[in-house]
Amino acid sequence: MFDTLLAWVALVEGLGIFVLAGLMLIHGLGLSLLEKHSRRRVERARARLLEILEAEDVTEKVPEKRLEYLRALTRGQQILLFSQIIPNLKGSRRNTLTGLAGDIGLTNWAERLCKSRFWWRRLRGIRLFTLLGSGEDIVPGLLEDFHPAVRCQAVEWAAAHPTTPVIDSLLKMLENRRDPARFSIQDSLLRMGYPAAEPLRAALDSSTASNLVGVLEVAIGLASPQFLAPALDLRSNQEPAVRTLAAKLLGALGGGEATEVLTGMLSDQDPQVRQAAAAALGNLGHWPAATALAGLLRDSVWGVRREAGLALRNFGAPGHLILRHSLGDEWAPAAEMAKQVLDIPNQAEPAF
Repeated sequence: MFDTLLAWVALVEGLGIFVLAGLMLIHGLGLSLLEKHSRRRVERARARLLEILEAEDVTEKVPEKRLEYLRALTRGQQILLFSQIIPNLKGSRRNTLTGLAGDIGLTNWAERLCKSRFWWRRLRGIRLFTLLGSGEDIVPGLLEDFHPAVRCQAVEWAAAHPTTPVIDSLLKMLENRRDPARFSIQDSLLRMGYPAAEPLRAALDSSTASNLVGVLEVAIGLASPQFLAPALDLRSNQEPAVRTLAAKLLGALGGGEATEVLTGMLSDQDPQVRQAAAAALGNLGHWPAATALAGLLRDSVWGVRREAGLALRNFGAPGHLILRHSLGDEWAPAAEMAKQVLDIPNQAEPAF
């Protein structure tokens, strides 16, 4: 009796496994057929879309009948199709494709996502607007979203929309030094380039602005000539971090006024400022500052001595002469730094 029961149990299990394997096979075949069908739909839509972009006058509205293939796609398929084509387009053709996204309802769908109470839906909506290059009416408001992922995506979107209100919002966001989107903000401002220069200069003129450090960090990357005047004024700011960044900005700008001020900043009471000024003069190759830099070889801070030595090395023969002379300095740290700098291999020489 017990053996018979075991046989029946084994039979039932075998049949269950057989049925399960059959269902899995049918499911796999169904997915394969669905994928092939989906791929054909997308390919037909892509061909029709390329025909529209190549043949239609961009000033004319595309007939509704020619949008049937695009409308028949699911949202995911539409997004996939647009993401494959948009990065390869510029100018009027890209604008045409953005307009088509509005005609098939993709833009309205992105707006609904951006208004969702769920942050991941808002994030998806902004990503879609970033792809399409639209969303000017709704995305700027999400720069103040409570969720950092949403703010970061909105900031990335902002890089391609350098309007005055957007730039002002980004500069205001720099006031929060703990914002996870801070580096994204700076990156977007740098990618904006020239349109961001004037608002940045205005922010630099406000020496009491709480976002001054962040603004200076962006200004160093842009290095626009209009930053020279505020950079010269900020050399006497009471905050060492601001003076340090001002020295770096002057080093990025260069010129007679900049090098003169940087030479004076070599005697700043803060070592970070002295270090930044020495590095800037070295990068500019301003050899008349060699004597002042030679004095920094006896600075009490190692980082300052290092930057002074590297700057002298960048001056070529005049700097090397001072470094060799410093090898006999009676203060051991100065002589050691001169030796370390002189021992650095020349980049033009092979490493063997």
